[in-house]
Amino acid sequence: MKKLVYQTIDPDLLLDCSQEDQINFWAEIFQVTPAAIKTAVRACCNNSIACISAYLKNSAKPASQYQQKHLQAH
Repeated sequence: MKKLVYQTIDPDLLLDCSQEDQINFWAEIFQVTPAAIKTAVRACCNNSIACISAYLKNSAKPASQYQQKHLQAH
């Protein structure tokens, strides 16, 4: 698994979702797929790079023990 590297990102920096080159650029920066970037934008309801970064950082965390037990039970 690749280690994600996050730096302080300007909160005013926005992603133009209509530009595939921007999506591909940020996907490469965050070491995720372009689909993951689009999913992050939808989940955040925001195209701020800082929000996308925070979403990706939090979604990369492993499931808690409670969540793992709950998933195994179903």
